[in-house]
Amino acid sequence: MNLVDNENCWQDENTVQISELTPIVPTKNNDPDVTSKAVPERLHAELNSVNKAQTRTTRNLRGGIRRLVGKCQSIAESFRNSLTTILSALYATIIVVIGSVLSMTESFLETQRPLSFELFYIFIYSGGICFLLFIYVFLLRKESGKKFKYTVRKLSFHENRPAFRRMVSYSNMNHTGGFYLRLGAIGFGIGGMILDGLYIAEEFEDYGKPESCHQGVTVVTYIIKMVFAFSQLYFVFNNAEMKMLTHQNLAKFGLMHMTATNICEWYRTVVVETLETLSKDVAEHQVNQQTAKNTTTEDSGLLLTNHTGQIECMLSHLIGSIIKDTSPYLYPFKIEYNLICAGIVYVMWRHLAYNSEMKHTSVPLPRLDSDGDKRKRRLTVDCSSSSRGLFLGILIFVTVVILLKSFYSLVDVDPNSLNVIFVANFMEIGLYCVALISTIVAAFRMKDLKFDTTERAKLEENFIGISQLGLLMYCVFSVVAGSNECNTARGILTIITNMFMMLQASLQTIFLFTAMRMSAHPQQVNKPGREFVTFLLLCNFCMWVVNTFETIRPEHNAVQIAVYGEEAWAIFVHISIPLAIFYRFHSTVCLSHIWKYAWKTKADAS
Repeated sequence: MNLVDNENCWQDENTVQISELTPIVPTKNNDPDVTSKAVPERLHAELNSVNKAQTRTTRNLRGGIRRLVGKCQSIAESFRNSLTTILSALYATIIVVIGSVLSMTESFLETQRPLSFELFYIFIYSGGICFLLFIYVFLLRKESGKKFKYTVRKLSFHENRPAFRRMVSYSNMNHTGGFYLRLGAIGFGIGGMILDGLYIAEEFEDYGKPESCHQGVTVVTYIIKMVFAFSQLYFVFNNAEMKMLTHQNLAKFGLMHMTATNICEWYRTVVVETLETLSKDVAEHQVNQQTAKNTTTEDSGLLLTNHTGQIECMLSHLIGSIIKDTSPYLYPFKIEYNLICAGIVYVMWRHLAYNSEMKHTSVPLPRLDSDGDKRKRRLTVDCSSSSRGLFLGILIFVTVVILLKSFYSLVDVDPNSLNVIFVANFMEIGLYCVALISTIVAAFRMKDLKFDTTERAKLEENFIGISQLGLLMYCVFSVVAGSNECNTARGILTIITNMFMMLQASLQTIFLFTAMRMSAHPQQVNKPGREFVTFLLLCNFCMWVVNTFETIRPEHNAVQIAVYGEEAWAIFVHISIPLAIFYRFHSTVCLSHIWKYAWKTKADAS
C-alpha cells in the first residue's frame, strides 16, 4: 500500500515538472493513460526543436565564418591585383625612362655605342620574345605528349592541377581595334622589318673588315629585334582580343614590358633617324669641302660628333647608299607599327588590370583540337550606295599620282624652282578642299541616323587624338614660318595650304568621333551619305600617299627650312610628320569602320 502511494507521488512530481516545461493541452478525453503517453512525446518534440535550433545556429555561425574568410580572401586578391597592376606600370615607366636616356646619350658619344647599351636593347627584345613564347606554350599550345605534360606539371608546383588549363577566351567587343587596324599593322610592320633587314645586310657587308663601321654585337641586336617584331605582329593580328584568365599577374608584367619596348623603339627611331639625317648633310658637306684645298668645315654641334664619321663610312658602301635613299620613307612605317602595337598591347593590359574579376566569374573555355582551335573570321562587303564615291575617289588618286610624278621630275631639274612649290601646294589645297566639302556633306546626310550616347571611347579614337597632335604641330610651325615670308608667293601658299589642312583635319576628327557611334534605325533601307564617306576614305588615302612621299621632302618645306634652319626643321619633321602620316592612315581605318557599320543596326553590327 505504501509502495503504491509512493509510486503515485513520484508520478505526480514528474507530471508537475513536465507541466512546467510544456503546458498540457486539455483534451476531451481525460483518461490518465492517454495523458501519460502524450507527455513523453511532447518532451521528445521539444528536444528535437532545441537540437534543430542549435544546429541552425551552428550552421549560421559556420556560414558567417566562411563568408568572412571568403571576404578576406577577396580583399587579399584585390590587393594583390592592385599591387601587381601598380608594379607593372612602374616597371614599364622605368624601362621607358632608361630607353629614352640611352637614346639621347648615343648622340653625345664620340665613340661607338657601348656594350651596355646593346645589352639593354637585347634585354627588352628578348623579354618580349620570352613572354610571347610563354603565351603560346602555356596558354595556346595543344597538348603534345605525356613527357611534356609531366614536365609542365612539375614546373607548375601544383601536382593536383592539370598540366594544361585552357583559361583563354576571346571577346567580340573590338576593344583593341578592328580588323583594318591590325591589317595596317601588318603593312607597317613589313616596312619596318625591311629597314631592319637593310641594317643587318649593311653589318654583313662590313663583316671581317678592319675598317668596319659597327660592332659585331649590333648584328645580334638587329636580328633579335626582327624576331620580336615578327612575333609581336603575329600575336597582335591573331590574339588581340584574347582574354588571359590565368597567370594574370605575370601577364600584366609581360604586356607592360611589350608596351614599354614599343615606346622605346618608337623614341629611338625618331632620335636616330633625326641624327642620321643631320649627319648625312654634314658628311656630304664635308666630303664636298675636302675636294677643295685649304678648306675646313666645323662640326654642327656635339649632337653630330659621333654620327658624322659613321655616316661617312656608311655612304661608301652599297647597302649604306640604299639605306640613305629608303630610310626617309621606311622609318615612318616603324614608328606607326610601334605606335599601333603599343596601343593594342596597352589596351590588353588595361582590360586585364581593371577586369581581374573575370578570373572568378568567367567560365574557362577549353581550346579545341585541330581546326576548332582557330577562330573563324568572315569578311563581308556590301558596296551598295558607294559606287559614285568609289570611282570619283579613284579619279582623284590617279590625279595625285600624276602630280607626284611631276613634282619629282621638277625637283630633279631645279629643286629651288617656284614650280615645285606651286605643284605641291596646289595639289594639297585641292585635296583638302574636296575632302572638306565631302566631310560637311556626309555629316549633313547622316544626321538622321541613330546616335549611341552610351558607347565608350575606343582605341581608334585615342589613336586619332594622338596622331592629330603631330599634324597640328606641323601645321602651326609651317604657318608661323610662312608668316615671316607673307610678302612672297611661296609664303602665302604655305599659309593657305596649312590652314586648309588644320581646318579639314579638325572637322574630320569631329565627324569621325560622331559617326563611329552612329547606327541605322530598325527597318531602315536607304544609306544616305555613304558615297561621300567612300570618297572621303579615298581622299585620306591620297593624303597619306602625299605625306609619305612628298611632305617629308626638303624641297616641299623650303620656307620652313629658310626660317628654322635645316637642323631644327629636321627635328620638327621627324617628330610631327610620322604622326601626321599615321593620322591619315588611321582616318582611313575609322572611315572603313563607319562605311561598314554606320548603316547597320546594332544587332546586325554585332
